Amino acid sequence: MERAKYIGLMKNVLVFGASRGLGCALTQEIYKQFPECRFLLIARTTNDVIPEHVGRWAQMDLSRPSSQASACEEMIVFQPSHVIYAAGGGPYGLFEAKAIDSHLWATEVNYLAVLRILHFALQARKKMPGLKQFAVVGSAVAGKAPDPMASSYALRGLIGSVALEKPWFDVKLYEPGYMDTDLLPKNSWPRTKGIVSSPNDEAKKMLHFLQAKTTWDGGLA
Repeated sequence: MERAKYIGLMKNVLVFGASRGLGCALTQEIYKQFPECRFLLIARTTNDVIPEHVGRWAQMDLSRPSSQASACEEMIVFQPSHVIYAAGGGPYGLFEAKAIDSHLWATEVNYLAVLRILHFALQARKKMPGLKQFAVVGSAVAGKAPDPMASSYALRGLIGSVALEKPWFDVKLYEPGYMDTDLLPKNSWPRTKGIVSSPNDEAKKMLHFLQAKTTWDGGLA
């Protein structure tokens, strides 16, 4: 357990977007490796990703600032050791072909919700002294370089800048590529080229990344 000592054992884990995709797979992987861990799972929908006796669901629409504020209140009550923001998504296709409301939704969930919740956590040191890590799932799709059909993603500037400010808890950004979820159309070019990964495989990689002593974006610490 040498790597886990860096951020502490996963005792109380808050997962945003835990009902499907990578958030769901990661929650299951954490429970498998840390069976004594307790969970608070926040998402628009629920499922049976973990047994009821080890956690609870809070149904929230994170595209709404009011829900983001409620999530911050839940965070104080739950007292997490780790926060993982895996909610998000966005329209796939030409930028102008998608409704502006779809892009605004993606900006709210992918970026502004993270900004508000992370800012709240950074200011709540006395209220959440046990917080060890705040991790965000971004996207390698358009996070590091432009990518056609995926214009609604970008978090590196926010997370990288906060990490360099040396906050009181570990801040990391995990950036998977295209994954096999219902957000990606069946006839999309990543599927035809065979570059789509499974959420379960990415969950194993992400948990290793979170436990390793690396920089915010996966470089050597």
